Amino acid sequence: MDLTNEREGREYFERMRNTNAYTLHNHFEYDEIRLDYCKAHLDVVPESRNPEGNVHGGCYFSLADSCAGAVARSDRHTWVSLDASCNWLRAASEGRITAIGKTKRRGRTICVVDVDIFDEAERLLFSAVFSLFRVD
Repeated sequence: MDLTNEREGREYFERMRNTNAYTLHNHFEYDEIRLDYCKAHLDVVPESRNPEGNVHGGCYFSLADSCAGAVARSDRHTWVSLDASCNWLRAASEGRITAIGKTKRRGRTICVVDVDIFDEAERLLFSAVFSLFRVD
């Protein structure tokens, strides 16, 4: 697949948007996927919140991990998360949170992806670096 080809890129994007049960269950939506880039979001729902009413830390991590996986898979290979280093920087309790993922370095077997999550005011909420391992 050549994601620089507009038709193939659209087809890949639609498969990612409509077939991942985990992301659908957690209300994550992909806005854009192209080679080495992904933008995804979550419109906060009650199930996204912790007992204090803020978005659960695991929700941030899971959205970021899903975004990183889409970035890595944008080359049409199969990748799995290997390692992550993350920082929770600010809490959000409502509205939309948006994840932006970009390839930092892509090798034959390891792909490193930066993911940042922002609120609607574009304040940085969460930042992570993921290492993914190619399995095919």
